[in-house]
Amino acid sequence: MKNAISTKWKKCRRGSLPVLWGLLGCWAVPAVATEICSGAPGDLEGETYSAAQTTCTSSSRIDAGPNVIVVSGARLSLYAPVVTLTGTVRVQDRALLNIAPRYTVSVALNDTGITACRGAGADALPCPVTDFPGQDAESGRDRTSNNNADGHAGFSFTKLADNGNPLPATEASWSCVRDNVTGLIWEVKTSDGSIHDKSNTYRWGGKTAQGSGYGDYFTDWNALVDGSDAEQLCGFSDWRLPTRLELQSLVSYNRLPPAPAIDGNYFPNTINTHFWTSQPGAADPSMAWEVDFGMGFFGAIPRNVPLLVRLVRSGP
Repeated sequence: MKNAISTKWKKCRRGSLPVLWGLLGCWAVPAVATEICSGAPGDLEGETYSAAQTTCTSSSRIDAGPNVIVVSGARLSLYAPVVTLTGTVRVQDRALLNIAPRYTVSVALNDTGITACRGAGADALPCPVTDFPGQDAESGRDRTSNNNADGHAGFSFTKLADNGNPLPATEASWSCVRDNVTGLIWEVKTSDGSIHDKSNTYRWGGKTAQGSGYGDYFTDWNALVDGSDAEQLCGFSDWRLPTRLELQSLVSYNRLPPAPAIDGNYFPNTINTHFWTSQPGAADPSMAWEVDFGMGFFGAIPRNVPLLVRLVRSGP
């Protein structure tokens, strides 16, 4: 099978249900994916299909990989944006052929910002500490890239003008910040009473909030999202609320209150309190996820509690 996985498939069997063997071992054939062929057996050999396609030819077999048998009611899923079908899959009675997008994602993560080690009863010690090896500060970007030229302790940021142009680190006025490690672009808060003001608070659930129909969704931050898009903040019109992991990637854990847990040289006007993320709480329809820039913690709290917001967009 020629696709993005580039792995050899083997036939496995779990009870009477055929399963496929791949990178993660033996796994069941049924899966959620975009259905491109269902009903009578079909001959798809030599054709190329995409995840959005919904047609297939009809013949005696579905060819989607060597020696894989799809029995009645089974579901074969191919994880690639586009798949060219080769080899033989013999279909008995009825089968569903699915193609689900498989994305190759390379995501760099920021480090913690912790640059000192701890010993018995003592903090802020030079690393390494003989009796306490392998501490956080001994590895990662906060050790290898700790030059503070473009961000504290391995963080790397670029200031952006209101039109999106990069600015020098010494610039006194900027509107956004590009995280050079994650590639995300962040809104910078102000103290001017505008929609970007540091003190504006919002209940959870406006535009770009994830999910729908599960608990309360408030519209408080719509003015911020719509206004940022309309003004093309830093040259962009696709601003949104960050996920929990995206927002937490800004936390610098070596900073404690009263200073906010973030690099203040790039993110001024940050209050050391809670910021909403785009993600609802899965277990309770009244809750959603937030990140605390006082201590760097995260948690789920009631959606009707007014919290701060910082917008983000995916680069470039």
